[in-house]
Amino acid sequence: MFIKPDGKEKAKPEKGTKSQPFKKAFTKKEIKPLFSHFKGGTIEGKVIKASELPSKVDKALKPIKKVSDKMKGELKIYAKKRKEYLVSHTVCEVKYCNEKATTIHHRKGRGIYLNDEKYFLAVCMVCHCEIENMPDWAKSQGYSLSRLSND
Repeated sequence: MFIKPDGKEKAKPEKGTKSQPFKKAFTKKEIKPLFSHFKGGTIEGKVIKASELPSKVDKALKPIKKVSDKMKGELKIYAKKRKEYLVSHTVCEVKYCNEKATTIHHRKGRGIYLNDEKYFLAVCMVCHCEIENMPDWAKSQGYSLSRLSND
């Protein structure tokens, strides 16, 4: 037996039957079918089969390239310049650091200055992380430059 909030007892429903308070009536207007945006609008409660879904991407469509052809050319040039710069600048260029330089920091950012050696800075990985994580300090020391100014 169940006890209602008002204190009256209520009989336990038998197995296999649904109790009336939990039964909810739906009309066709209340049902919102899945994938109703396919086949021109509403589908009155119809279950859509996988065969009715739109086909896979047309083979004539090509995926967007991750790197454009122009950028591939720029990166090829950069790889050569980077290697040459690190050969000629073997020690980290940050003050009081005598570690081997392993990376190039672009003082004005990579964008249009990717291959401009005037803005290269050969640094070790630890100093590069410090420059990136503390931009105010890096700008005050001259390791980073404003991208907006015409230096």
